[in-house]
Amino acid sequence: MVRMRDYAYIFVVALLSLCGLRAYAYEYHEPTSWVNTFDYSGYTFTYEEDGVVKTARLTDEAFTPAHQMALLKAVYADPTIPGIHYGYNYNGTQNRKLDYNHNAHQGETEDPESYWLGTPDEFYPNPIQNGMTMLIVQVKDTWKSSMHTHYAGAEYFKQAIHSIRLITNFIRVNDRENPGYLFTINSASNRFFFISKGKARAEWVKPFFRMFEQISPVDVITHEHEDDVTFIDELRMGHPYACFHDCANVFSLEHGHWFTISKGGEYYSLKNLSIFIPDRRFEHEMASADAPDDRNDKNFNEYGFSQTVGEEIETQLPHVVLYSAHLEAEAKESDTKGYFKVCLNWGSSFSTIDELPDFFYVYKTDGFNHELLTTIPTQPTTEFSHEFLVEQLADEQTFHFMVTASPIIFDDDGNVLYDADGVPVSMLEANSPIRTVVVPGRQPYFSQEAEFRSRYDISKEVNIYKNKVRVSPTTSDDYIYLKNATGAFTLTRTDDQGHKVNVASVQFSVNDAINGYDYVVTYNDGSQNTQLLFDDEEPVTQGSFNTFDDAKVYVMDRFTASTKNNTHSAAYVYRLEQTGGESSNSITAKVHKTTSTIAPIAFTKDEIESDVDRHLNAERFTEVTFDAENDPVSNITDYSLYCVIWNGTANKVAKAENVHNDGHYELFGLNANGTLSEDQGVADIAPEGGEISLVGRNVDPNSTTNNFVPVITTLVDSRTMAYNTYGSDIKNLKYAKLSASITGRTKTEPFRTARGQEMGFGTTISVAPVLSSDVSSAYLYRVWRENGTGDETYLEPVTLLNDLDNLSNPDWNTHADYDPIRGTFPGGGKSKVYVHDLFFDKVPESGAREVVYYVRMYATTPRGERELAPLNMAPAVGTPDDVQNTPNDRYFFVSELKLVAKFDKNVPTSIECFQVDDEVQQVVYYNLQGIASTRPYSGVNVVVTRYKDGRTVTAKRVY
Repeated sequence: MVRMRDYAYIFVVALLSLCGLRAYAYEYHEPTSWVNTFDYSGYTFTYEEDGVVKTARLTDEAFTPAHQMALLKAVYADPTIPGIHYGYNYNGTQNRKLDYNHNAHQGETEDPESYWLGTPDEFYPNPIQNGMTMLIVQVKDTWKSSMHTHYAGAEYFKQAIHSIRLITNFIRVNDRENPGYLFTINSASNRFFFISKGKARAEWVKPFFRMFEQISPVDVITHEHEDDVTFIDELRMGHPYACFHDCANVFSLEHGHWFTISKGGEYYSLKNLSIFIPDRRFEHEMASADAPDDRNDKNFNEYGFSQTVGEEIETQLPHVVLYSAHLEAEAKESDTKGYFKVCLNWGSSFSTIDELPDFFYVYKTDGFNHELLTTIPTQPTTEFSHEFLVEQLADEQTFHFMVTASPIIFDDDGNVLYDADGVPVSMLEANSPIRTVVVPGRQPYFSQEAEFRSRYDISKEVNIYKNKVRVSPTTSDDYIYLKNATGAFTLTRTDDQGHKVNVASVQFSVNDAINGYDYVVTYNDGSQNTQLLFDDEEPVTQGSFNTFDDAKVYVMDRFTASTKNNTHSAAYVYRLEQTGGESSNSITAKVHKTTSTIAPIAFTKDEIESDVDRHLNAERFTEVTFDAENDPVSNITDYSLYCVIWNGTANKVAKAENVHNDGHYELFGLNANGTLSEDQGVADIAPEGGEISLVGRNVDPNSTTNNFVPVITTLVDSRTMAYNTYGSDIKNLKYAKLSASITGRTKTEPFRTARGQEMGFGTTISVAPVLSSDVSSAYLYRVWRENGTGDETYLEPVTLLNDLDNLSNPDWNTHADYDPIRGTFPGGGKSKVYVHDLFFDKVPESGAREVVYYVRMYATTPRGERELAPLNMAPAVGTPDDVQNTPNDRYFFVSELKLVAKFDKNVPTSIECFQVDDEVQQVVYYNLQGIASTRPYSGVNVVVTRYKDGRTVTAKRVY
């Protein structure tokens, strides 16, 4: 970011002007005790964990309960670390000075088993400096709130708290009307809340008792925002998000009183996440100084109430803000002939909080290089708007603008702080989106401005457009020209092939009654799609005006473009035309497109051969590579990778976030529920563009096809959080998918061995590709048995059946056949393989046991349907002439299924009972006298089943 200090023309007078705006002195009761900054880096403490004494810094994030409790004790017990002195201190008035020693011993009687702060005889002095020391507590996603779940407060550290971290980035806001503290956290987990050293007034409960203020976003009376479903939306729109009270216990109440970032399961990056804590948050809620310090007097913890009952002063509520800057820009005809007036209006997310001041740099930019706007007299400025004239030239002129906002930092006396170069000090900075202004050339008789909106519909594979074009006269002379314009004007747009189509006609007519004009807009049905709409907004079809400023006609163009072959236009050009007259200036609606390729994450033949311990990841991954832009003017926020499953549902599986709008993309994988799964690194895209690769999961385990599409998101308006999305063609890959099932189970009668009573357990497993067409892709099967024996002497936690020898025992008429899973396919000759497994173990005391099998199929990499994957595919057996199949070629992927064989009283005890689903040729029943029958006898039968493949299976059954 180009800072103001980089420019040589910064004058002292400009700085004095800024200082004059805010350089007032402000007297506090203890003016020297409020801190602007504090250096925590030199503080260390020791604690014991797992029998080991450890040393940590105060700034280290604490992830373990022992570390977390030690960190809080180090913060609270050290008097040199700032803390709140009074329940409220404003304008020289003191209300009840805090007694840190008294508060530290609140947990002695209620929670003696987890009194983590110290022993009853320890003394805890009040802090020397009156200020705020704030920490962020991150709540585990697994924690579910309920009323007073744990008796021992230490259990909350184990069960509920993911981490605790000291916030080191803060400033003192010495504002005359609303002083306080501003803390900044550039990252946060999904669920979190804030605590500060010293609790002004609230009930004490575990785990923090009355030592730490717990800042909660929830209204305890109405449970407003109880699920925080709007929190992320409010933040990303730049709105302050109010905190209602100092919570008694964020964890234990019926509704969890923490901040929740996720919406629909997805996590978001939070750059410049800040919280403003006003001193006056308890101004009219606090009791008088002589009020008893009663722990049950819990009503004195609501923020922002005034002296009027029920009235709430919003600015005195703590506010969580995603610090951001916004900018609006437009060009208007000026009163000076031959010139246009450029109007800029800007602000920040702090602008809505009274008297929390910012300073701004205003830039003219091309998206990459920023030049300070020199027509603004003071650099930086505390103003929120600016206008300047631009001479109208023969050709159209395009300008881009951006502002950078920073909160003003004051010293304890209320003066602006400057660095050694005379530049205001700032700990925080936010850039606005780049706004574009077009000053039309002299020739066009009508100018155009437009709002372009796009929504990608994955299920229909179309971009749905709602482009709203504003047609208005360029000059006052053009306004008068309408009086003589008897013919209709036509708004045209280029189509996907670049041909011109008529969108709508606009007919003007003189209206003497209003001394102005009427207009009628007639749309061309052939160019409009009213079945698939961007939203429900209806176009304006008629109206009137009688002044130049009101002479604005909005024509809405609603159409769709198929993305299936990625041949839709990269831009649409609009122009206003009149038969026999001139054409207006053109305006271009850019379409963000990308071209992608997909390739499965595959393995080499050597890796497949070595996977006897199941170390290869069997989860289905696909790498999608696409062309990415770095265009700050377009304000691309991210590329999201979607996987479309068989029922048309689209799940976001990865994303590349352009957080700073500078071409630096942070890459993340997502779980099926949208939460972050892994960090996939970063990608820096140059101004000329580049490539990004994301790895996506196959989120549908029942699918044999992966369908992926990258979707581009651009930010239209940061104040309303309006986004556009654009799609491309969906690419897919087919996979040879594994099918496996347990088709038979048996167990023998118990028999005596040297180990005692044992029995045999038999399982028949059927293994095959899902589709018969995938047989040629299958290369190798492996089957593992887990929990095969329960005796530690003969423990075999996981056994690879491929390595076992066939077993046959004629005395028991039992056998295990492992030959079918040793072969290499194709070449095995059968699409379906049956594995007969047998093991012996002690008789289970419970009478039942479960045995887990893992079945893996290794198959060759498939081809893409719509576009070949960027790998030269080779079959596992045989080598095409044009492909050199070496051990290092990544042609193979893994599919795995888990099967559970349950042996209980419902499993028959048989001589042999391997029931398979191959085609039966004959079944013969023998009674105990050996007489054969085609029907079963009553009582004990020996059943002989012959199959077409030549196998014979004998079983003993009772009918």
